[in-house]
Amino acid sequence: MLNRSAAVGSGSRKAFELFIVPGTSSTTQAHATATDGPEREGGMTKCCVCGLATDKRCQACAKSRIALFFCSPEHQKLVWKHHKHVCGPNAHPFHFPPLSQREVDELLELGDTPLTLDMANVDAIMRVAEPDEVQRLAARVKQPPRTVRQGIEEDFGAPSGSFSLLVQQLRSPSAFPPHQQDMLLNARESLKSAKIERKSNSFLLFDELDFWSHVAVWDFVLPPRREPSNEELQKSISWSHCRHQAVVVFSLLTRRRAAKNSATVPLDLIHRAIEQYFDLVGRAVPALDEPTAGYAAHTVLAAMWDVADFKLYIHRDSSGHVVVRFSPPPSWPFSA
Repeated sequence: MLNRSAAVGSGSRKAFELFIVPGTSSTTQAHATATDGPEREGGMTKCCVCGLATDKRCQACAKSRIALFFCSPEHQKLVWKHHKHVCGPNAHPFHFPPLSQREVDELLELGDTPLTLDMANVDAIMRVAEPDEVQRLAARVKQPPRTVRQGIEEDFGAPSGSFSLLVQQLRSPSAFPPHQQDMLLNARESLKSAKIERKSNSFLLFDELDFWSHVAVWDFVLPPRREPSNEELQKSISWSHCRHQAVVVFSLLTRRRAAKNSATVPLDLIHRAIEQYFDLVGRAVPALDEPTAGYAAHTVLAAMWDVADFKLYIHRDSSGHVVVRFSPPPSWPFSA
């Protein structure tokens, strides 16, 4: 059976469509295991921008075991403005840049915004959580919603009233505490959630989040899982590859938004970069299935619904692997 998900933006404009296509392969669990190596095609690696085969890679990132390939200096320049912040020694472990002043100001402004629990997400966490975590979540559900301020203070064991200081510290790299990366992810996810809450759970416009908030939000692209846990996965080199590809995707989207001529960054480039992102997620997550890919695809498309109309197809390829593509599979019975 074909599962179709459609989201609609402001007015009557269609934001995106997501199709989960029934597989034709008799192999239902023939998944690749997680790997730390780059994806290869015909013995060559792919340009992270356009997907063409190439053997030219970012040498600085290679020293940190990150394989990021570019077919030409022109394609490297398309993403360099943002990639340079996570290049070389920051490539793995992947180090998110500090909060921008805009992010700091918005967090402080939205600090008292209550964040309603997503019960679907809570249920998913409870299915894979340890008993003590289940008890903690069960107690949370019965309590009034926490504000952004309370959530950040409690999640990091900080005293009440320290929210402003914590957020200000995340603006300055020299003031970062040891668990800085967890705090940055938490702060940026809280900022996104608060903005959505203010809009009554509507989709955010692309320009409503800073660049690194967009990239950080994709760290929550997967539903809660047990083995490996999301926390373990985020520390892996495989997930660092996913984060670098997210930087590529949002660099292209940002350039397309800013360009007077959309031909500067053709939509096809963005399609190829996003498909490679999902390929990397599939390599990072053993036994990726259609529901998990659908969850991830919905999160990805929600971040860019107002940039262009997107239509994604989730299906199994001839070897039984789940893939996410902008073109329908050969067995697709309808016109694309």
